[in-house]
Amino acid sequence: MGLQWLHGKSWWEVSRDERFFCAELYQRIRGDVTRFVGYLSRELELDPRGQWQVAYPVCLQSDLWQPRSRSDAERRDTIRPHVERSSGIERTRFERSSNLALLSDYEVVLIEVAGELGLQLEAVQQLARAAADLKELLPQLRNVFCAGLVSSQTEPPGEVARALGGPLLRWRALAELYGDDELLLRADALFEGIGLGSAAFADDVLSGDWGALEYAGPDTEQPPGGQHWFTVDDTPSVRPLANLRRK
Repeated sequence: MGLQWLHGKSWWEVSRDERFFCAELYQRIRGDVTRFVGYLSRELELDPRGQWQVAYPVCLQSDLWQPRSRSDAERRDTIRPHVERSSGIERTRFERSSNLALLSDYEVVLIEVAGELGLQLEAVQQLARAAADLKELLPQLRNVFCAGLVSSQTEPPGEVARALGGPLLRWRALAELYGDDELLLRADALFEGIGLGSAAFADDVLSGDWGALEYAGPDTEQPPGGQHWFTVDDTPSVRPLANLRRK
């Protein structure tokens, strides 16, 4: 039974947050980690005999480094060489979280999951740096891989794929891996982009939200004041709408 105030739908049918779908994928992987490791082994050289665990979400500083340090001073000494300074704020690369990860004694796979805006170059670059730092600080790790998870209908720009340096997983393929899983199929449709023919835009139309929401084109940056955001009603007919994003 759905909820009246959700137009008769259940919450899971309307959620668009990639964290929700990551959490659902985490549960499926946790139920059979070996199956997922076997699937990834098609793209990466992973040891299927390893003691694998799936993690979600992953914050490298709190999850991996604090248990290894006997004191705050030791922890600070461990991460100090990896401090980055941005806008006057000091942060370590290990504060960067990946959406999902596979962990074993000798291999780690960090997975960046794309939402409605796709894989972002800055996020992928941060993930790659964190992977390099992780291998440096844990020399027993033979490999630290990066991977991306995107819709089967999208192809990240070349610079993003190069920065990732690892395979691109697809929601649809994972849905098939787990018996045509309905939720994972919805993620594949939802994160393909918000073009006029997309499932995401269809959701907006069916819910009646399309008239109130504002959209931007694929290469549009939002300046102060949001001048580049527009509603469907005032969209010029010449405006490219193949890949919209919501405000």
